[in-house]
Amino acid sequence: MPTRTQLDALMTQVEEMWGHPETLFDKIEAADGWGQKHGPDWTFADVPYHCAYIDRDVIARGLESGPNIPEAEQEHLPSPDAIHAWNAGKFGERPAGQTAAQS
Repeated sequence: MPTRTQLDALMTQVEEMWGHPETLFDKIEAADGWGQKHGPDWTFADVPYHCAYIDRDVIARGLESGPNIPEAEQEHLPSPDAIHAWNAGKFGERPAGQTAAQS
């Protein structure tokens, strides 16, 4: 089980990492570039939403639970297709019209 000091250090790193995308997002906002394509299926406006659910469901949940996430709550994504399907499900939960800033 991680110690509080270890968790605090990891959370500090997560907070620092969030600062880097925010710098990029500020530049996209200034250029009115949220509608530009990001890969074959996404726009730049999709990226903050993706980052938010990854941070919440993978990073924060993992840090809070440690190695003791019950088996029934674990998600196994053994292939790229499984990852794509998981992402599609998460995007299906996205409120209609949610902006990048709201994400």
